[in-house]
Amino acid sequence: MKEVRVYHSAWRMLCLITASILLVCGGILIIHIHKSMLGWIAGWASILFFGFCAIVMAYTMLKERLTHQPFLTITDKYLITNSPETKVINFSDVESFSLKNVCDSKFITVRYKSHVRRQEITNSNIIKRIMHSADTCIIKAQDTITVTGLDTKPEYLLELLNERLHSL
Repeated sequence: MKEVRVYHSAWRMLCLITASILLVCGGILIIHIHKSMLGWIAGWASILFFGFCAIVMAYTMLKERLTHQPFLTITDKYLITNSPETKVINFSDVESFSLKNVCDSKFITVRYKSHVRRQEITNSNIIKRIMHSADTCIIKAQDTITVTGLDTKPEYLLELLNERLHSL
């Protein structure tokens, strides 16, 4: 089977960047219109938060497009995620994939085989252990991959991952 590369949707990223820039402009407007301390704090909070969001989204989009480094790479034997660090998920270690909705976001959940779960928990630091516990309690999975805003439909990705998982 051929390698599948999945990127963030350029159209969605551009819309989010534009919205963030408009909210930065709104923060500047708030600072100039409201001369109070509350207006100053709200304006700067908006500028800093949405400015940071715009920078991160623009960086992500440009990095993916210019370096041709996709968010997800699916091969016959493994799945590679690049967010924010590169993680390789071997299909031989996976028990199942499923699709979960949390608020307006969609996630592909990964349930590892029992021996892989124990090894991953043992080898992780305290922060990763806490995140692992939260994922396990809330979503009932050991790992999640956000699939909202990608250029491929989440249902198709789930089908593809399960197809590759069962072809081993």
